[in-house]
Amino acid sequence: METISKNIEDLLAFHTVAETGTFTQAALTLGTSKANVSKQVLRLESILKAQLFHRTTRSIHFTEEGEALFQYSQKIFELSNEAGRTLREMGRELSGVIRLATPVSFGEVFISDFLTSVSSLLPKVKFELDLSNENRDFSKDRLDFAIRADDQHSPDLIARYLGQMRDVICAAPAFLRKVPDGFLEEPRLLRKVNCIITSLEEKWNTWTLSSVTGEISVEVKGNYATNQYLASKRLCLAGLGVARLPYYVAQEELETGRLVRLHPDYQITTHPLYLVYQKSQYPSKRNQAVRDHILMWFKGHREIFI
Repeated sequence: METISKNIEDLLAFHTVAETGTFTQAALTLGTSKANVSKQVLRLESILKAQLFHRTTRSIHFTEEGEALFQYSQKIFELSNEAGRTLREMGRELSGVIRLATPVSFGEVFISDFLTSVSSLLPKVKFELDLSNENRDFSKDRLDFAIRADDQHSPDLIARYLGQMRDVICAAPAFLRKVPDGFLEEPRLLRKVNCIITSLEEKWNTWTLSSVTGEISVEVKGNYATNQYLASKRLCLAGLGVARLPYYVAQEELETGRLVRLHPDYQITTHPLYLVYQKSQYPSKRNQAVRDHILMWFKGHREIFI
């Protein structure tokens, strides 16, 4: 059975005739011809099996069915106009909800500092945070932004390159007291000490260091493996081994001396970081403001990058 929902343009033609009082004026309002408006109303009458207007050469008047339909069409188009106004206002307002996904360890370090700085600029914006090492689906999880350490991105997403992450190799003073003096000055000797390794992928346990003299790859081993940087840091702080950590994870401990950076003259091959969001022809003011603030935050924290 046919329904009006499939003929919304015909309903609009009827509604405009009812509001303006003539087919001629309705055609002018809709930017079409009088004949086309008449055709649309006749088609609607055929679908509904009801006459909607009494027509004479001088005027038109509702039938009982037409009057009833007009009451409904008023509600339909009033709601449509209200929805449009609401969405336009939402687009202009710096308020609403932002859903942001980040890797677990980065989120735990980044979130508090970022939200502290952004809250004074966007006090009406609420943030829902998803800390996960999985790449969330933007549509399914209704995400606005994601921070990802990944080079592979869907073509329907925009990926803004933030920088190449800085990693450091470090150990606690308690661990260093257990090894002979100068033993860790040569990167190749890392294979002979207990390192805290990753349990995610074996290839990540080959640490590649480069300097002006060349590149060295070291396959490290150890008694402890974890899939989280923060857990690796805790094991390292406990003196259980040498850890390779993102600089942002170890920064505070390196500055206070709770961890010691090893091989500072070498740079470690690492991964890039991106700010990812969906393509949109009409991004809201809220999303633009949050995007710009995220980019500004990273611009002010270049120490976490190479």
